[in-house]
Amino acid sequence: MTLRIHTPLAALMALFLAATVSAYAEEESVEEVRADADRIHELLAGAKAVGDGFEQTFGDPRGHESAPTSYWQGNQGSFGRWKVVNGQYCSQWPPNDSWSCYDVFWSAQEGATWIIWVASGGERYVAQLKP
Repeated sequence: MTLRIHTPLAALMALFLAATVSAYAEEESVEEVRADADRIHELLAGAKAVGDGFEQTFGDPRGHESAPTSYWQGNQGSFGRWKVVNGQYCSQWPPNDSWSCYDVFWSAQEGATWIIWVASGGERYVAQLKP
């Protein structure tokens, strides 16, 4: 009798465990990975990032102090510079002379590569990288 009472409970627990592991595996497949300096260069040099209402292009700063970047919202464009400093993406937009730096994370999901810039205050900017 005890075996019959515990068998449905064990089956239910096994089903719950399988669903939990499956959900965890799906979450793992879209995990955001922090990018180091080399990976930031690999992701952005010569790339275009398309986000919600914006598009940004990146030159290649390797071998130079910085590289050009352009940022577009609709037909409004801004032109600045970017570089990697201490493992962070940094950008400078004239007429401002100061550089703003962001941690960079990336993820690959459904055949697309996503990049996430995270400001020191926690604000997140997400875009899909396009060839």
